[in-house]
Amino acid sequence: MIKIKHELNRLLEDKTSGSIDILFKLNKLIKNNIGDADEIIKFLSDREKNFLSFAAVVQYLERIKKLKSNPQKLREFIISIENSYKNKYYRLYKNASKILLPISKFLTISNSRTIYEIINIWFRDKRNLKAVVCESRPNCEGKILTKKFLLLGIKTELITEAMLAEKIPQVDAVIMGADTITKAGDVYNKVGSKAAAIIAHYCMIPTYVFVTKDKLRKDNNFENKFGEDSEIWKFKHTGLKIDNKYFEKIERKLITKIITD
Repeated sequence: MIKIKHELNRLLEDKTSGSIDILFKLNKLIKNNIGDADEIIKFLSDREKNFLSFAAVVQYLERIKKLKSNPQKLREFIISIENSYKNKYYRLYKNASKILLPISKFLTISNSRTIYEIINIWFRDKRNLKAVVCESRPNCEGKILTKKFLLLGIKTELITEAMLAEKIPQVDAVIMGADTITKAGDVYNKVGSKAAAIIAHYCMIPTYVFVTKDKLRKDNNFENKFGEDSEIWKFKHTGLKIDNKYFEKIERKLITKIITD
């Protein structure tokens, strides 16, 4: 269990994976150590506050806590997760196909598993697709998504968020995932997403948000996450304040359409 706890602590410290990637990593860890499922679930339950920014992970934890008294059903649920999400991504793409049809070049931000999976399916149908990816906070996680796009064969341009105003008029759409969507329809995603949505709105470029239904909350609450000051600057001064907030709210009025499965 010591080794498992070490892996769990690494997951708790993961700052560059999206919510679905974190969910998949948790699920794989439990699947590979199903005999220790009770202890793993207890460990995660005691640290659930670490995942409050990720609606899908919170729902996943609630489900496995309910199933832990029935090992057979828990095992079936754990095994079914990845196929379940594959089906969700295909439904998402099908629901968005008419919207995506006229788009040849898009801009995205962050390292979203949902966006990657949608683009992966889309690229099979549209081989001339081009991407612009923001390097993204925290820790330039957009580079991870850029590498994934390049491995698919998609021509990709990596930019800083400071270049959004220059680059958004050159694309057909802004496409992003979300970590949470509130009951009011507001979107919470990694910082930089709001700037992209505002600039796109000003330039009359559509902004589309792709989410699986487990990202939808039944209330308007959201627990933000803050990183260490040193991620931005290691310099210290009594007059200096560093705000290293990971997530921000994008108001519904800035979003052209939210597409779910």
